[in-house]
Amino acid sequence: FKPPATGRISVAVWLRISPSDPQPPLRIAIEGVRNDIEYYRFAAVGSGAAMPIAAAWSQFVLQVDDLPTRGIESLRVRLDLLGPGGVEVDDVRVFDLAFDESQRVSLTRQLAAADERLAAGDIGGCLTQIDGHWPRFLETFVPAQAAPVPLAPPGPGPAGRPQPTGPASVIGRMRQWWQ
Repeated sequence: FKPPATGRISVAVWLRISPSDPQPPLRIAIEGVRNDIEYYRFAAVGSGAAMPIAAAWSQFVLQVDDLPTRGIESLRVRLDLLGPGGVEVDDVRVFDLAFDESQRVSLTRQLAAADERLAAGDIGGCLTQIDGHWPRFLETFVPAQAAPVPLAPPGPGPAGRPQPTGPASVIGRMRQWWQ
C-alpha cells in the first residue's frame, strides 16, 4: 500500500496460540523500500518479548510515528514467526490516525483546556491553546465528519472501532475523536 500522508501507521492484529503450543517468537512488522534500501520496523511479541501471546484472542499493535512520507514504496505488513510454535492470526488492520495512550492523554488535556477557555469567553486563549502540533495535525488530516478508517480493508474479526460524531471544528474534531 502507499505510505499515508500523516507519517504515522499502526498495525493492529489479533493473535492467539494453542495452550499446548510453545510460546513462539513473533515480529509484527512494516516493510517497504526507501530510496532503494529495505525499510523495516517491527514490534516483538511472544517468546523473548515483554508481551507474551495468550491462548485467548489478544490484540497487539505496532505503532510507527515517524514513517517517511516520501521516498518509500511497496509498504506491506509482515508477521515473522522466528522459532517453534504456531500462532493464529485474525483481523489485521492498518491505520494512519491511531493514537497511543500518552498521545490520547495529551490531546484530552489540550481539549479540556481549550473548552475551559472557550466557556470562559477567552477566545484568544482558546485559539492559542488549539494552535499546537496535535490540533494542526488533526485539522490537516482528519476530515470534518471523520471516523478512523483503516488503510486496508478489515477482515471479519473480533475487533471493532467506535464511529465518533460531532461538530466540524478543530475543537469539535478533537472532541469527536475521543467520544
